[in-house]
Amino acid sequence: MKRLWENRQMLDCVLAAMVAILLLSGGALYGQRRVDARITQFQIKLEKTPKYADSKESSKNNWARFTVRYDIAGVKWIDELEIKWTVLTLDDSKKPIILQQSVIYQDVEEGRGHFGCVYLKPSFSKRYQGKTSLDTTSYSVYIELLVNGTRVASHEDKKHGNLPRNWYRQADNARTLPGQLFPKSKTPFAPLDYDFYEHEKIE
Repeated sequence: MKRLWENRQMLDCVLAAMVAILLLSGGALYGQRRVDARITQFQIKLEKTPKYADSKESSKNNWARFTVRYDIAGVKWIDELEIKWTVLTLDDSKKPIILQQSVIYQDVEEGRGHFGCVYLKPSFSKRYQGKTSLDTTSYSVYIELLVNGTRVASHEDKKHGNLPRNWYRQADNARTLPGQLFPKSKTPFAPLDYDFYEHEKIE
């Protein structure tokens, strides 16, 4: 009985070590294989509201597009991949504002050069920052890629030097504004470059 108990303890230790190694490596088990993901590029770019053939008025407003590029290895297909965005900026009184959005993509194939994005709507800067238009330099951004709720990759782009470590985990300490970041499918850019991005999950 003593030997059985010792063997059980040893097995528990081995399993705990395997879980720790998996979590530290940033991967996630998907079926019987491990997902390896890597974020290779991040960019913020201003884009004017697109003008279509039947548009009667010119495009006046700029949106800010936040784009991430990533690679997937280890599995042939992923049913659902979530990209979670946390953006911090300052309002007109220099107090922090947190913007958040999660977008789920379906049927993501193994390979390089996948893209995901969200858009910040034009009126944000005028209402909350006292600026006439958006810019590309006022945002600290944290991005997570998740499979089955487990983080497989992350990226931080910090533009505010006095931010505490893990600021993106402390969103409750700042003013959070919902409904400011939009998935591409909810913007006038939805039909543009359709094959360039993965397919968003229909909610």
